[in-house]
Amino acid sequence: MKLHRSENIRWYALVGGLVATLALLVVLQYRSVKAVGATMKEQMRMNLRGSLMDVRQAFEAEFRPLCRELELGALPKGDLREVAVHFNRWHAVAVHPSLVAAVYVWEPNRNSGSEFVKLNSSSTAFEPASWPEKLITLRTRLSEMGHAPAPPDDRNGAGPRAGDHPPVGPMRRSPWMIDQDVPALVHPIYTRSDREAGERRDFSIRWIIVVLDRTVLGQHILPEEIQRYFGTNDQSSYEIAVVDRNERAPDLYVSNPKLAGAGFRAPDITLNLFGRPAPSLTPGEPTSTSMFVPIGPNPGDGPVHPGGLPGADATPDEGPPSLIIQPIHYALGQEWEIVAKHRLGSVDAAVAALSRRNLVFNLGVLAVLAATMAMIIAASLRARRFGQLQMDFVANVSHELRTPLTGIVSAAQNMADGLVDEKQKVAVYGKAILHEARQLSELVEQILQFSAMQNNGDRYHFQPIDVAEAVQLALKNTSPLILSAGITVEPQIESGLPPVSADSKALARCLQNLIGNAAKYGGDQRWVGIRAWMAEGSNGGKEICISVADRGIGIRPEDLGHIFEPFYRASEVTEAQIHGTGLGLPLAKKIAHAMGGTITVASEFGKGSIFTLHLPLH
Repeated sequence: MKLHRSENIRWYALVGGLVATLALLVVLQYRSVKAVGATMKEQMRMNLRGSLMDVRQAFEAEFRPLCRELELGALPKGDLREVAVHFNRWHAVAVHPSLVAAVYVWEPNRNSGSEFVKLNSSSTAFEPASWPEKLITLRTRLSEMGHAPAPPDDRNGAGPRAGDHPPVGPMRRSPWMIDQDVPALVHPIYTRSDREAGERRDFSIRWIIVVLDRTVLGQHILPEEIQRYFGTNDQSSYEIAVVDRNERAPDLYVSNPKLAGAGFRAPDITLNLFGRPAPSLTPGEPTSTSMFVPIGPNPGDGPVHPGGLPGADATPDEGPPSLIIQPIHYALGQEWEIVAKHRLGSVDAAVAALSRRNLVFNLGVLAVLAATMAMIIAASLRARRFGQLQMDFVANVSHELRTPLTGIVSAAQNMADGLVDEKQKVAVYGKAILHEARQLSELVEQILQFSAMQNNGDRYHFQPIDVAEAVQLALKNTSPLILSAGITVEPQIESGLPPVSADSKALARCLQNLIGNAAKYGGDQRWVGIRAWMAEGSNGGKEICISVADRGIGIRPEDLGHIFEPFYRASEVTEAQIHGTGLGLPLAKKIAHAMGGTITVASEFGKGSIFTLHLPLH
């Protein structure tokens, strides 16, 4: 069947439009996934930065109670009882009291040397001590800072008088510092001299040094805070570590020991743990994406330098500022950084993997949509084609019915009108009527059988059937057609063939359709060859093969795939005015399948065809 040209154009335009729409959807989907990936990447980085800031603030909060307790006013010279009282008060309520390993106080004195004492945790008193080796570098650094400026107004006095050392800025507050090599917190304690009122009040400085337990920091405090904001190691999408920027000491904390050291050389985000929060950008990241801002008042322009103690601006009415602990830097100073790295290697890699999955999923959906469209188009074309075939079938059947009916009616009319009065003519007319009636019966039988098979209404009774007898029965039933067409039949039945399990009538009908097809399309040669033999089956067993061959018009290669479709007739058959309904071969194939067999065809256009029925032996 061929559609009209205008219909073909419409179908091609529809298919082309659908293909273009799908291509556009693919492009839009790709761009959408790419844009979503970029947004997701930025969002993940911002969320990661925020989580690191939360960890940093929570870590600083661990030191805030201790620092607040030890931020004392100007103390009398030699009196450290208040320091011990405040420290013990913190120690009694601290969540991690073992965080502090030791508390020292050092008072450098230009005239009489220096005094270095240590808090005895048992007697809550300070006792003379010798400098631990790990504090020697810190002592040198503190010595370089020189004398401290006058403190802010002490809590009991009237403030500095004329002639006192001038304060640095309006009401400065002295900062906390940390030596990350030890690690130890450092804070100045001011000492005032006892003078009469109106006399000059001198101030000196003492340093309180709080040595921290590195194990408590790395195994308790940091894991707790990181787990609070990132979840457990099994739940978190990130590997977290606190490392030494200059790699002078082992990592303070690593969530995954396998990534210690070199594993964190290319993290996604880096943030300093002490001092002013400073962004550390990943490679290729624009600086405009930084979200870090100082917390609380400005604590100064940088780390502690010799010659002064920068602090945070504060006035008595404002209350204490947020705690920012300034790191003490050396020539090659240590600085702790908290770094984060995605478990998939990087945020970029994680987003890329997710984008690929999303793209594959979306393209899969589009592929299903395309396949569905293709199936709908194919089904629509098939339905149109089948509808046209049915219309052709009705036309062919009408023609096939009209031909024998016309002959029967004409002969009967002549006999009824008395035009046939001789016995010999009556016999001729009788034979003609019988021939046309048989053709009509054959046509009706084919239609009824096809209808029954379509509705699964045909029933078969299988029994052992002799192949030679089945062939002879089929030849007997088709003998009128063979004789009227003047066809020569050459049977070649192999002797000793075993019987096959089949329905005798169905097998005969199948062979009749093949023989009738060969007779109809045998051309001028008018020859049909029938052969039966036993061969090896495709499944390894034995099978009986019955072939029907002709030397007629043959079948074109493009028509071979359609000849077993109901109502199908090749164009050259229609053009040659060869009568038929297009049901013979479909019926033969259905019968063969019902008996567990199949039909194959080999044909060369213009030279003939061979149809072979394959029946397995059980």
